[in-house]
Amino acid sequence: MFYLIKGIILGFAIAAPVGPMAMLCINRTLSGKFRNGMFTGLGIATADMCYAAVAAYGLSAILSFLIFIKPALMGIGGIFLIYLAIKSFTKKAELSQAKLAGESHKEYLSAFLLTLTNPMTILTFIAIFAGIGGESSYLFALFLALGIFLGSTIWWVILILCVVSIKHMVGIKFLKWVNVGSGTILLLFGLYAFVTLFR
Repeated sequence: MFYLIKGIILGFAIAAPVGPMAMLCINRTLSGKFRNGMFTGLGIATADMCYAAVAAYGLSAILSFLIFIKPALMGIGGIFLIYLAIKSFTKKAELSQAKLAGESHKEYLSAFLLTLTNPMTILTFIAIFAGIGGESSYLFALFLALGIFLGSTIWWVILILCVVSIKHMVGIKFLKWVNVGSGTILLLFGLYAFVTLFR
């Protein structure tokens, strides 16, 4: 139980900083429904849990491989971010637009893959687990990874509920600015990935 609580706190703290994924989640919630933002948040939380499990289990071979392919991950992640930025710039601003259930699963998968291709995610978890230490046991890794998933999910639920609560107060003009703002942030992060890669 102690490891689970520690994981929840860590998961919440890791997810809370506002970045490109938060903007993506906000954008999808405003232009769609609660479930669109929630599927995005769950995709991010699942990727966090996967990386946490790898780091917690101390799977050095997998960690070494992930660090080895870091340039490829940065390239894929950069391309994906720029693609999402272009979609955000060109997306028609519509409030409460009806979305098919299948699109929610696509949003989950895209958020999951985007988080997985972010090399900073794995490096963050390596640093965290190196700092907090812990028992080298499967029980430790299991409960900590599960806690991180729950903590991350709690943050996304809070964020999405906040967005939903103000959604009725915003108009199309505001949503257009959200599309431009989130697109700009996604584009900058994508370009930063390429600049870092070529440097």
